[in-house]
Amino acid sequence: VHQRSLTLSADGLALKGEDSLSAPARPQGSAPVPAAARFHLHPSVKPSLSADGHSVWLGTGGGAWRFRAEGGTLALSE
Repeated sequence: VHQRSLTLSADGLALKGEDSLSAPARPQGSAPVPAAARFHLHPSVKPSLSADGHSVWLGTGGGAWRFRAEGGTLALSE
């Protein structure tokens, strides 16, 4: 299940968003189901993975976006 929340500041200069992914309820003690979410980036976006694998900074010509993962880790691939 995917859920998204977006909040725009009163002055319209800051946008904050949150996406969450969750699996349907499973019987207690059952093995977790592996999942992956993939995002395709524009060639001009420069990603930088944090040392702990829980966040990525996406550099753009005019600023940066930060993506965080809770309950999982992030990875970069070509």
